[in-house]
Amino acid sequence: MLDKQKIRLPILSLKLYFISLVYLIFTYNCNPNQNTSRLTDVIKIILLSNAISTCEDDPLLCTLSEFQSAPATELNEWLGLQYANGQFVAVASDGTNQVMRSTDGKSWSPHSASANAQWRSITYGNGIWVVVSNNGQRLMTSHDGIVWTNRIMTQENYTSVKFANGKFIAVSTGTTWAISIDGITWTNINSPSVEDWNDLIYGNGIWVAVSIGSRKLATSSDNGITWTTHHSPGLVDDLTSITFGKGVFVAVARSGIRQILVSWNGVDWFSYAGHDDGYWEEVHYANGLFIASASGGSGSRIMSSTDGLFWTSRIPTAPNPYKAIGFGNDTWVILATNGTLESRVQWATWKKN
Repeated sequence: MLDKQKIRLPILSLKLYFISLVYLIFTYNCNPNQNTSRLTDVIKIILLSNAISTCEDDPLLCTLSEFQSAPATELNEWLGLQYANGQFVAVASDGTNQVMRSTDGKSWSPHSASANAQWRSITYGNGIWVVVSNNGQRLMTSHDGIVWTNRIMTQENYTSVKFANGKFIAVSTGTTWAISIDGITWTNINSPSVEDWNDLIYGNGIWVAVSIGSRKLATSSDNGITWTTHHSPGLVDDLTSITFGKGVFVAVARSGIRQILVSWNGVDWFSYAGHDDGYWEEVHYANGLFIASASGGSGSRIMSSTDGLFWTSRIPTAPNPYKAIGFGNDTWVILATNGTLESRVQWATWKKN
């Protein structure tokens, strides 16, 4: 089967084709020497376009390397990962040092959390790192990813926190969600319904949240103040994660006949079968590529896509249960919740050929 990620021929956009064609038509004349000069100009345009294009502009100009292993700092259940300010920061639901940091995704240093808790999700925005948990201390923040401070938050079972459009939003499995501008002072909002809300994302001017067990999604067009529930199409159960890229929302499911959901507006959804039968836990978009991770199943536990519709299996170095995903510095990092210390971190480069 053809792997589009390995195509190395220059891929031109339709816009570039059109510009080049118009240029040739309007500058064509009967002098062959001048026509040759025009063709040379077009070739220069093509070469310049390929030189300045990025993976975001045209992902087919880029290659995802094979995944390799790196050791985590501890045998923790690593559930959250974020890249920002030149570093990866990961958080765990257990262990002695529940935070680890890395600048390259390969070498990691351990750090203490503000308190021992089941830390679930991490994000970065407005110059501050924010982490939420579903047990014990519910919130901690940091300005450098090293020193962490307890913050006050309503005692809910928080599952995910994201920053976008100038606001932090944390979702939970209870009746209360929370929003914040600075990551320190939080305001409670009513959840759209009592579900196991597990993740959320912002794109196309709206927030979209997904839930486990109920086939429900929720959207907000007023930056998280009020929410409206929607039902996902049949054959999809246990929506675990959602991301946004290339103008589309993509959600993954832990179970169901079809485990990929795609939407252009966050309301109308279409379901697709993933490349592998897996318990998909997380999906992430960055720099022209979607990556999904699975905690189990008969497949490879990692898959990638350039459009969110057609997926390619990626082989990790160990069949661990994987969850947290992050991208930065031309490197994808995926963390395991179990397995050997040496294989808890999987990394692969994603850059232009």
